[in-house]
Amino acid sequence: MLDAEPLAVVGREKGTVQFWNPVTGQPRSEPLAGRDQPVYSVALTGLIAVSSSVDGTLRTWDLTTDPPTSNRLGASRHTS
Repeated sequence: MLDAEPLAVVGREKGTVQFWNPVTGQPRSEPLAGRDQPVYSVALTGLIAVSSSVDGTLRTWDLTTDPPTSNRLGASRHTS
């Protein structure tokens, strides 16, 4: 939940993530760029979302900012 609303995180083929309200079906953000490879998994915990991509990297998303900002997690690519 974010701002007392349910929140879903969607990873996209073009390397973006987008935040949605799954009850209303309305987007909570525009597609947000973070990579140039498809995003294949996402997780949500508290006010942080984490996405992983085909490029082998993880990215954290700060849900307290509008729009959410992101940072690459770790100094190098994750390979496992």
